Amino acid sequence: MSSVEVIAPDAATHELRTRALAVIGPDMKITGNVETTNKLLIAGEVLGEVRGSAVFVDKLGRITGGIVAEEVVVSGVVLGSIRGRHVILESSSRVEGDVFHESLLIVEGAAFQGRLHRSVRARAPRDPAPFSKDAT
Repeated sequence: MSSVEVIAPDAATHELRTRALAVIGPDMKITGNVETTNKLLIAGEVLGEVRGSAVFVDKLGRITGGIVAEEVVVSGVVLGSIRGRHVILESSSRVEGDVFHESLLIVEGAAFQGRLHRSVRARAPRDPAPFSKDAT
Protein backbone atom coordinates (compact mmCIF):
# COMPACT_ATOMS: atom_id res chain seq x y z
CA MET A 1 0.00 0.00 0.00
CA SER A 2 1.39 3.40 -0.92
CA SER A 3 1.00 6.55 1.09
CA VAL A 4 0.20 9.99 -0.22
CA GLU A 5 1.60 13.10 1.40
CA VAL A 6 -0.73 16.06 1.33
CA ILE A 7 0.90 19.45 1.67
CA ALA A 8 -1.26 22.31 2.89
CA PRO A 9 -1.40 25.22 0.44
CA ASP A 10 0.14 27.56 3.03
CA ALA A 11 3.12 25.21 3.29
CA ALA A 12 3.56 25.31 -0.48
CA THR A 13 3.54 29.11 -0.52
CA HIS A 14 5.91 29.26 2.44
CA GLU A 15 8.36 26.99 0.62
CA LEU A 16 8.19 29.11 -2.53
CA ARG A 17 8.43 32.33 -0.50
CA THR A 18 11.56 31.19 1.33
CA ARG A 19 13.24 30.09 -1.91
CA ALA A 20 12.39 33.26 -3.86
CA LEU A 21 15.50 34.87 -5.29
CA ALA A 22 14.03 38.12 -6.61
CA VAL A 23 11.65 40.32 -4.62
CA ILE A 24 9.42 43.24 -5.55
CA GLY A 25 8.74 44.74 -2.14
CA PRO A 26 5.52 46.26 -0.81
CA ASP A 27 6.90 49.79 -1.28
CA MET A 28 7.61 49.22 -5.00
CA LYS A 29 5.45 49.93 -8.05
CA ILE A 30 6.78 48.82 -11.43
CA THR A 31 5.29 49.99 -14.71
CA GLY A 32 6.46 47.67 -17.49
CA ASN A 33 7.23 44.01 -17.97
CA VAL A 34 9.26 42.03 -15.43
CA GLU A 35 11.27 39.00 -16.52
CA THR A 36 13.66 36.77 -14.59
CA THR A 37 14.95 33.23 -14.93
CA ASN A 38 14.70 32.90 -11.14
CA LYS A 39 11.83 32.63 -8.72
CA LEU A 40 10.03 35.90 -8.04
CA LEU A 41 8.11 37.15 -5.00
CA ILE A 42 5.79 40.09 -5.62
CA ALA A 43 4.62 41.99 -2.55
CA GLY A 44 4.29 45.32 -4.41
CA GLU A 45 2.50 46.33 -7.59
CA VAL A 46 3.34 45.51 -11.22
CA LEU A 47 1.58 47.10 -14.18
CA GLY A 48 2.71 44.76 -16.96
CA GLU A 49 3.52 41.14 -17.73
CA VAL A 50 5.51 39.06 -15.24
CA ARG A 51 7.69 36.09 -16.29
CA GLY A 52 9.82 33.82 -14.13
CA SER A 53 10.49 30.19 -13.32
CA ALA A 54 8.10 30.51 -10.38
CA VAL A 55 6.01 33.53 -9.42
CA PHE A 56 4.50 34.09 -5.99
CA VAL A 57 2.06 36.98 -5.54
CA ASP A 58 1.98 37.86 -1.84
CA LYS A 59 -1.22 38.99 -0.06
CA LEU A 60 -0.01 42.58 -0.52
CA GLY A 61 0.94 41.97 -4.18
CA ARG A 62 -1.01 43.18 -7.18
CA ILE A 63 -0.41 42.50 -10.87
CA THR A 64 -2.34 44.25 -13.61
CA GLY A 65 -1.17 42.15 -16.53
CA GLY A 66 -0.36 38.53 -17.21
CA ILE A 67 1.83 35.96 -15.47
CA VAL A 68 3.86 33.30 -17.28
CA ALA A 69 5.78 30.76 -15.16
CA GLU A 70 6.18 27.06 -14.47
CA GLU A 71 4.73 27.54 -10.97
CA VAL A 72 2.33 30.29 -9.96
CA VAL A 73 1.01 30.85 -6.43
CA VAL A 74 -1.39 33.76 -5.90
CA SER A 75 -2.33 35.13 -2.49
CA GLY A 76 -2.91 38.69 -3.71
CA VAL A 77 -4.58 40.25 -6.75
CA VAL A 78 -4.05 39.40 -10.43
CA LEU A 79 -5.99 41.28 -13.10
CA GLY A 80 -4.92 39.39 -16.22
CA SER A 81 -4.23 35.91 -17.51
CA ILE A 82 -2.12 33.29 -15.75
CA ARG A 83 -0.13 30.71 -17.72
CA GLY A 84 1.58 28.11 -15.56
CA ARG A 85 2.19 24.42 -15.36
CA HIS A 86 1.19 24.35 -11.67
CA VAL A 87 -1.14 27.06 -10.39
CA ILE A 88 -2.41 27.64 -6.83
CA LEU A 89 -4.98 30.28 -5.95
CA GLU A 90 -4.82 30.78 -2.17
CA SER A 91 -7.88 31.67 -0.07
CA SER A 92 -6.90 35.36 0.01
CA SER A 93 -6.42 35.62 -3.77
CA ARG A 94 -8.51 37.60 -6.25
CA VAL A 95 -7.99 36.70 -9.90
CA GLU A 96 -9.83 38.23 -12.85
CA GLY A 97 -8.63 36.58 -16.05
CA ASP A 98 -8.16 33.25 -17.75
CA VAL A 99 -5.96 30.57 -16.19
CA PHE A 100 -4.04 28.16 -18.43
CA HIS A 101 -2.65 25.23 -16.42
CA GLU A 102 -1.72 21.55 -16.22
CA SER A 103 -2.57 21.33 -12.52
CA LEU A 104 -4.69 23.76 -10.53
CA LEU A 105 -5.63 24.17 -6.88
CA ILE A 106 -8.22 26.74 -5.89
CA VAL A 107 -8.42 27.05 -2.11
CA GLU A 108 -11.82 27.76 -0.56
CA GLY A 109 -12.29 31.51 -0.23
CA ALA A 110 -10.36 32.42 -3.38
CA ALA A 111 -12.16 34.86 -5.68
CA PHE A 112 -11.89 33.87 -9.34
CA GLN A 113 -13.59 35.28 -12.40
CA GLY A 114 -12.53 34.00 -15.80
CA ARG A 115 -12.08 30.78 -17.71
CA LEU A 116 -9.99 27.74 -16.87
CA HIS A 117 -8.04 26.09 -19.68
CA ARG A 118 -6.40 22.77 -18.83
CA SER A 119 -3.57 21.78 -21.13
CA VAL A 120 -2.29 18.24 -21.21
CA ARG A 121 1.13 17.24 -22.42
CA ALA A 122 1.26 14.95 -25.44
CA ARG A 123 0.64 11.34 -24.57
CA ALA A 124 3.54 8.95 -24.64
CA PRO A 125 3.28 6.40 -27.50
CA ARG A 126 2.76 3.53 -25.06
CA ASP A 127 -0.32 5.19 -23.51
CA PRO A 128 -3.63 3.93 -24.87
CA ALA A 129 -5.55 6.35 -27.04
CA PRO A 130 -8.55 7.98 -25.37
CA PHE A 131 -12.03 6.86 -26.30
CA SER A 132 -13.69 8.97 -28.94
CA LYS A 133 -17.37 9.49 -29.73
CA ASP A 134 -16.85 7.92 -33.16
CA ALA A 135 -15.49 4.64 -31.79
CA THR A 136 -18.11 1.89 -31.63
